Amino acid sequence: MIEDNIKKVIVRFPNWLGDCVMALPFLEVLHRTRPEWELTVLVRGYLHKLFENDPRIHKVIELKDKDKSFHPSKLFKVADELNDDDYDIGIILPDSFSSALIFSMAQIPRRIGYKAEMRSFMLTDSISRPKRVVHRSKKYLRLLD
Repeated sequence: MIEDNIKKVIVRFPNWLGDCVMALPFLEVLHRTRPEWELTVLVRGYLHKLFENDPRIHKVIELKDKDKSFHPSKLFKVADELNDDDYDIGIILPDSFSSALIFSMAQIPRRIGYKAEMRSFMLTDSISRPKRVVHRSKKYLRLLD
C-alpha cells in the first residue's frame, strides 16, 4: 500500500536503450496514476537524452559508472546526492546488485525492486520475479502492483 504523503520518487532505469524503451509504459502508468509525484530518473549517462525533455520527469540524474574516469568511490557521492534530495520511494528496474546498493546507501525510506543478485536485504519491498517468462515491459509494470 502506498501512502498519501509521498512527494518525491526516483526510478533507476535500465542500462540499455532497448530496455529503457521497454520501460516507458512503466513511466506512463506511474505518471498517469500518480501525477502529483515529483519523478526523478537515474540513468546511465548516454541515455539521459531519452528523458531530458520528457514532461513527466522533473529531474534526470546521469550515472556515469561506465565512464573512463569512474571509480567505485563515486557510488558514495551519488548516494550522498540522492540522500540530500529526500526521496520517499526508490523503484529499481534493473536486477543488478549495484542498483539496489546505491538506493540503500542513499537511505531512501522505501526501496522497491525484484529479488535478484542477492540484494533482497537492501530492499524494503522485495518482489519475487515472475515464475514464467514475461515481456520485459510487463515485468517492469508488475513493480507498480
